[in-house]
Amino acid sequence: MFPPTGILKKVLRYSLVALIANLIYFLVNRIDYWFVQHYCSAGDLGNYIQASKMAQLLFILPAILGSTLFPIFSSPEKSGNENQLTSVIRILLWINGTICLLIALLGWYFIPLVFGSSFNHMYILFLFLIPGILSTTMNYPMTAWFSASKRIETNIRGSILALIVICIGDLLTLPVYGIRAASVISSAGYFCYYCYTVYIFRKEHDIRLTEFLFLKKSDLNRILKPLRKDFTEPIPENPII
Repeated sequence: MFPPTGILKKVLRYSLVALIANLIYFLVNRIDYWFVQHYCSAGDLGNYIQASKMAQLLFILPAILGSTLFPIFSSPEKSGNENQLTSVIRILLWINGTICLLIALLGWYFIPLVFGSSFNHMYILFLFLIPGILSTTMNYPMTAWFSASKRIETNIRGSILALIVICIGDLLTLPVYGIRAASVISSAGYFCYYCYTVYIFRKEHDIRLTEFLFLKKSDLNRILKPLRKDFTEPIPENPII
């Protein structure tokens, strides 16, 4: 049995807008490959793609949490969800920030060891991508917030801003400065996207910028609570093996 026409139209409209948002964001994540392929050598392209893939591995956890937060943010009672949102952003930032720091300290050694000597530019490319990685890490919960609020248009505008920055920046810098410029421009695009979503969010909620950056004791309790629960639960006398 089909749903009422009014509900079906809303679902179709939401699905179409979400499809457009995903297509634009796909271009944001991939169009730099085309510019690198057009202006640089095959070796440079291989280095750049591998550095980008390594960066995208760090987006797995934010993407999972973003999809998990969507139904929470969609609930009619949204009081207090702003604090939950900023808490998740802080936790993700410090997790991925720590991983990026470790790679920055040790990557010069293990990246050529793992990928081979031909990927000699991956390390520096990854360093230039770190600001974009951290910006995107913090942006996943923000985009989930706006999607749950039926405001995917905000995410679309942010993606278009990032796409414009990347396209114009690559056209102007890649022919002269090569793949390093591509990494810097990609980071700039992701950073602009995040700045836009934070700007819109802060226009509607009285939250300081530091709320997105510095861990609080409550954040640590949120992380440790499941672990404490596991350790404090009694062990059954006759466990089933």
